[in-house]
Amino acid sequence: MVNSTIRAGIGSTIGEEVEYLLIGLDGGLVNIADKILKDPRNSGFITKEATLAMVEINSGVASSVAELDEDVRRKSTKLEQICTDHGVLAVPVSEYGAGVAIPRDHPRAPIYEKILGEQCLDEIRKVSGVHLHISQHPEKVLEQYWLLQALDPLSYAITST
Repeated sequence: MVNSTIRAGIGSTIGEEVEYLLIGLDGGLVNIADKILKDPRNSGFITKEATLAMVEINSGVASSVAELDEDVRRKSTKLEQICTDHGVLAVPVSEYGAGVAIPRDHPRAPIYEKILGEQCLDEIRKVSGVHLHISQHPEKVLEQYWLLQALDPLSYAITST
């Protein structure tokens, strides 16, 4: 139902970001994001995140949930293969303060700090998440709201840990 809504009713496109922790076989975080990012199999779909023990995959722009699912699954599988070869697991869970943070050079950091304060900024830099992006259509605001409401429980169901 959601898939047909995207194609027929709204004509929107969607994209997804999924953040992963890099966890060693002993269960601890491993600060090797730089090695994962530099792996020759990474065509740019794996990007850096807030700590050296985190990476993110980015989907392409999709016009259906099925297309998005196929892309994210393919990229997740490739990330898993890369991580296995580097002796870590990629797990989409929050780290609750562990790991070595990267410098605060992200362009959003000063804005977040002004809004949230320094302590909260340090905390949110260490939380993994799944983010959905949808193209905006001002004339279809209500339909897009319904779509995002329908996708919200789905995101929890497929990423729950």
